[in-house]
Amino acid sequence: MFFVIMKVMKSYNTLNDYYRKLFGEKTFKVPIDAGFDCPNRDGTVAHGGCTFCTVSGSGDAIVAPDAPIREQFYKEIDFMHRKWPDVQKYLVYFQILPTPMKRWKSFENAMSRLSTSQV
Repeated sequence: MFFVIMKVMKSYNTLNDYYRKLFGEKTFKVPIDAGFDCPNRDGTVAHGGCTFCTVSGSGDAIVAPDAPIREQFYKEIDFMHRKWPDVQKYLVYFQILPTPMKRWKSFENAMSRLSTSQV
């Protein structure tokens, strides 16, 4: 009962709340390592990173960061379905890591093979 009251009294909206309202159901936020560089590390904006990332970057929780992008996507949703088996909507976002853009072609190939119902 306490948690029900706290949910009603919440004075902020989480990203999860926002996506539930926007998409009408829980939506997985799927992190992908596409090999992008970080402007807070490469000198474009700053040097040394920011307070939000660890030393290794913002993708510490990615299940299979070295796998091709399509495989990362499916491994991530398989992992998340262990806790939330009924989720059917996915929002892919790209984690920024301090690595070269070595996987851009992999990204383009993976996205071109996904159907619009999967995107």
